[in-house]
Amino acid sequence: MSEHNAREAISPRQISQRTDTVTPSVQSLEPTNMSIPPTQFSQTIDAATSSSVPVVSPPSTGRFVLSDQPQMSKRRFSRRAILAGLTGIAGLTVVGGGITWLIHSHTSGNTYPTGMSGPINIVWQSECDVTGVYAALVDNYNKTNRDGVHVTWRDGPASTDDLLNFYENTLRTRSGDIDVMSIDVIYPALFASKGWTVTLNDKWPASDRADYLSGPIRSCTYNGKIVAAPMRTDLGLIYYRTDIIKTPPNTWNDLVNLSQSHASRTRYGYVWQGLQYEANDHAQSRIAGKFDIHAMLYGGSNTTGHSCVGGWNLAINAFSKHVDASWKFIQYMLGPYAQKQLALQATFTPALKSVYNDPEVQQKQPLFTKIFPMLQTALPRPVSPVYQELSRMIQTRVHQALLKQVSPQDALNDLQSDLQTLVSR
Repeated sequence: MSEHNAREAISPRQISQRTDTVTPSVQSLEPTNMSIPPTQFSQTIDAATSSSVPVVSPPSTGRFVLSDQPQMSKRRFSRRAILAGLTGIAGLTVVGGGITWLIHSHTSGNTYPTGMSGPINIVWQSECDVTGVYAALVDNYNKTNRDGVHVTWRDGPASTDDLLNFYENTLRTRSGDIDVMSIDVIYPALFASKGWTVTLNDKWPASDRADYLSGPIRSCTYNGKIVAAPMRTDLGLIYYRTDIIKTPPNTWNDLVNLSQSHASRTRYGYVWQGLQYEANDHAQSRIAGKFDIHAMLYGGSNTTGHSCVGGWNLAINAFSKHVDASWKFIQYMLGPYAQKQLALQATFTPALKSVYNDPEVQQKQPLFTKIFPMLQTALPRPVSPVYQELSRMIQTRVHQALLKQVSPQDALNDLQSDLQTLVSR
């Protein structure tokens, strides 16, 4: 599920954390922990701007932080601060009167003048990854790919709202600084409606898309066009106490009956997050090892329960100058190797269906065998550019009913009026 904490918008600098080499602005960086004194480094930079000195050498190793960033605690700095590791930079060369960094990739071992010969360099802005799997996958791609593409990865902020604010601030200026974007499952329609994403139908035929879970694919479809590609997914489940019941409910009526018949065993028959918020807080459970999972329940004339699709999709920035190179990298992230690593290293539920039948995945992630059938019937939330407003309206009216501020019927009537007004705009 996504996190939607209301926070102030932040700049690209505040959320950018690169694990690979970058092309820095000399004016925006303050060197620390350098192998040569700062004064000598300053002289080196000054010398590089002179046409009489064709090549100079900055420190071979070093760490740089943006000089305009506030001080942070060590823990927060490791997650959110702008930290660019410039390991193995070979030197500076003057091109057309300006400074061009020679990038020495620690993954490829090759040195290429930026904007000249060598691979096409693209930037992937992801959501926050605390598992390390994204860095590993990017390193592997840079080492092994024959696409002529080099990827720089930027880790995102912990808050999805902060990431959305960053995207909006960047894309409104039609900036091509980012090539590949990780976007929350609820945002493909919003981005596509604003012209911020590249349509993928011609690049990703239906025959290839059939290999992926249908729910995440539907979340990437807007007005009949594929506007993003699902990288990983998640879903809502029913958890039941195996120390209280042996057979889980299938319908909502079953749940009511089981709750009533076991009222003496537990205080609540059904517990869920009732706050006006879409994500879950994870607390240490006192019933570890005493529960199992089950598919979402159904009611009325239905015979199948449908979980709600979550997850993250990959989209190509419509203002990128490297659309084809970006798609090559996305193909890698959608491929069997990357999708399997998402499952093994990070316990992410990937979008590629074949991963769930992989013997190694089944052995190391036995829960995936149970989840796979549920993923196949999962459905997306309304794919709409105004989903955020729609979600807020539903949350508000349902929450009012839960607090008994209004009757359930009045809440539904008010919600219908809210939604009709929204969609008629």
